[in-house]
Amino acid sequence: MKIKNGFTLIELLAIIVILAIIAVITVPIINDMLSDARKGTIKNSAYGYKRGIENFTYDQSFDDSDYELDNKRYISQELKNLGVKISGNEPDNNSWVDIVDNEIIDGCLQFGNYMVYVGYDYVGDVSKGECDTVGEWSPTVFPIVSRTVGDTTYYDTSWIKSHPIYYNPVTNSKCSLSDSTSAFGISSGCMKWYAYSETNGRVNMLLDHNITNEEWNTSNNQSEPSALLSALDESTSDWSNRLVRHDSYEVDWTYGGNNYSYSIDYSGKKARLISAEEIAAATENSLWSKDGEGYYFGSMASGDEAGYYYQNASQQSRQESFSWLFNNMHECDSYGCDNAQEDVVAYWTSTPKADTENEVWCVCNGGCLDTDLSNVSYIGIRPVISVSKSTVY
Repeated sequence: MKIKNGFTLIELLAIIVILAIIAVITVPIINDMLSDARKGTIKNSAYGYKRGIENFTYDQSFDDSDYELDNKRYISQELKNLGVKISGNEPDNNSWVDIVDNEIIDGCLQFGNYMVYVGYDYVGDVSKGECDTVGEWSPTVFPIVSRTVGDTTYYDTSWIKSHPIYYNPVTNSKCSLSDSTSAFGISSGCMKWYAYSETNGRVNMLLDHNITNEEWNTSNNQSEPSALLSALDESTSDWSNRLVRHDSYEVDWTYGGNNYSYSIDYSGKKARLISAEEIAAATENSLWSKDGEGYYFGSMASGDEAGYYYQNASQQSRQESFSWLFNNMHECDSYGCDNAQEDVVAYWTSTPKADTENEVWCVCNGGCLDTDLSNVSYIGIRPVISVSKSTVY
């Protein structure tokens, strides 16, 4: 009887194949686990770096109430030399942060082959790559401030109109007037924007034209406008990840004895809708309420008799100063805007009208905030983005 020792060639090949299959399955999983652990460590270090700068400025201002870091871009070594102490791993020397009024408004931290963007109130996702060129930055443009509401500072409307920003959201960079396009349906490349306010070190900018037409919802204003948000996502899909948002807009009102409450979640999106509250603040109308009447920007009153043709010279001049809010709409040049354009009569805000079930506040071509708009198919999306001050100023 023959005793079998060892394995046959076929059996060895079978074992090798099985081991290869196991390796193919497990190695990527292990690599992903190691990568996730590495990214987690880097994100914690980024938070630690932010806290280190915040603690440093707090400690310095506690000892000297007039202490302020210069408003400029700092590389990591500069902050280390100043005495900033951090917890976690120290970022590489090509890391940088922009500081305004002792707050980080923008930055990029490099950890080996990985990078992470930081800002006033966020730490972004960790990804492989290299930070932008460090370079130099200090503010060269200083907006004229009109008023402050909560955490948001609004600019003077004459300053807004006379200082348009030419900016490419795909490359997250400024561009020139000669390269820009302002036309309905254009959503990429160099475009014209109006910087109207800033919140926590980031500038809020409104595009000067609608990028698409879309209905809010089919029947009511009592839920998130999913179709509108999908159209916004589709139109901005190729925009820079530096524009990714981390906020939401809370909707809460009562109609017919019922309370309606929901959030318009902008997390992960690269743009948002302007709110009616922002329009009222920008036009300095402290009397407007979301359950009240609409108004013309010039006369600050509602009704046809308050329209542009019925306004006196002072009111017409005022309305024209707000033309940045209603440019590039149908026959808007008859109401004080600079450029008229077909196929657009209004754009949506994010604010439903309270005490109704099917009305939403819009900015109309007549230079007004209104809800009584009959032709819904010509109401569209005019996006707002929030960018670092160091990007545009």
